[in-house]
Amino acid sequence: MAQKSTAFCPQCGTPLQGNPRFCTSCGATLETHASSPTVSASQASFMGNVQSGQSQTPTGPTYPDVQGAPAPFAANTAPNQSASQQSQEKLPPPPPPPIFNPYTQGGSGVRQNYTQTPPDSTYTPPPLVTPPQTGGYQVPAYAQKPRNNRGCAIGSVILLLVLVLGIGGFLLLRSFINRSISADTGPGATSTSSTGTTPDTSATPTAATHVSSSEQLNLQLTYASVNITLISAQLAPSFSDDTSTTSGSTGIVRINLRENNTKANNPDYTEHASMLLVLPGGNTSELGNEQSGISPDAGVNRTNWLDFPLNSPSALNQLILRIGTPTQSQFDIPLQPGANISKYQDKTNNLNTPFNYGGLNMILKSATLSYSYNVTQATTGNRYLIITLSAVNNTSNGVSLSPGNYMRLQAGGNSVAPDGTTTLPYEVAANTSNAGVVAFLVPQNASNFTLVLLAQASSPPINQVTQAFQVQ
Repeated sequence: MAQKSTAFCPQCGTPLQGNPRFCTSCGATLETHASSPTVSASQASFMGNVQSGQSQTPTGPTYPDVQGAPAPFAANTAPNQSASQQSQEKLPPPPPPPIFNPYTQGGSGVRQNYTQTPPDSTYTPPPLVTPPQTGGYQVPAYAQKPRNNRGCAIGSVILLLVLVLGIGGFLLLRSFINRSISADTGPGATSTSSTGTTPDTSATPTAATHVSSSEQLNLQLTYASVNITLISAQLAPSFSDDTSTTSGSTGIVRINLRENNTKANNPDYTEHASMLLVLPGGNTSELGNEQSGISPDAGVNRTNWLDFPLNSPSALNQLILRIGTPTQSQFDIPLQPGANISKYQDKTNNLNTPFNYGGLNMILKSATLSYSYNVTQATTGNRYLIITLSAVNNTSNGVSLSPGNYMRLQAGGNSVAPDGTTTLPYEVAANTSNAGVVAFLVPQNASNFTLVLLAQASSPPINQVTQAFQVQ
């Protein structure tokens, strides 16, 4: 009776039971008739030779040699062994499962089957493939070096500039306010209240380091009804209390003065517009800085200083302080002790000349020539003639007359109406007397005047009256 042959896996040599399509050990795909006991022609020849007693080395299909696995034709080499004896032979242990390496060629994680090498060969396992590193090692955020944030740096610089400009603007504004409003900030200065106070006449000029020269002036004049005393003039490279004036090649000229406003109003002039330094040859230097920049208020007596940059070598006694705007009658004051400035002083003539007009006994008491009246500086080429009049009414009837209607002044061939700020009363009551001043703007060089009291068509009528006088 023919024996039933056992089929083996051509991949791993594991005995196969039945007719499987896949190896239960390694998972290899088997041929359709892999479990068929059909013997090939070479095997049939071998079997015939065995039965005939011939010795021949069997040839057959080559299978992978696996350590411990029986030869595929071991069952046929002993024809006298039964099938039960063959089935009782100890089968070799199954080979180890294939190694799964997800980082094999292709990187797709496909399971690869590896077989054991024969016992007589040296097996070298495939090297472990290191997973690819894309982009290199990423350093954690907390361990990274701080980036050079140029945007933040630029923003910081802009913020710093805005801060510096804001502080500079604030300081400049505060300086301007102090210069424009403060009327009492210097040594010896007094309160700027409307009532006025007694000044500290012991105030001395501002001291400066390395004063080149100095002149004690003590010159007095009246500008816009403010009494001004020029105390001294100094020449120095700089002054510690003036950081605004740019020093010229030969330094800064400082003029120390006192301003006393005895009137009831402020003339509202500015030092910068009203003060100018005249240099030799006719060149001028504008005011660089001042202690107080606006004229003193009513009743205020204060000290002040004016700084002019000097850009050419000049001695103090060669310089001139010009007071007044171009539209006003100006004063040119030499910075010399004892300089003759009499032509700028007020001139007064006491007249006490009586006359009668419209039933009133009037007296022309005095006449004064001045470059200012009622905190106003005379216009260019002119000055004011200020007359003081008194009127006595010895009648039982009151007299009402407006100076602007009946008074005129003849000067230099012109007839001039009185200034509108006269203080002579309009009406003189019966058996009373009044007094006041009337001002006329006359040519600067005029000295001979005629006061004209115009005729009035009243009842009874009032005749014209003239009164000539001089002021020299």
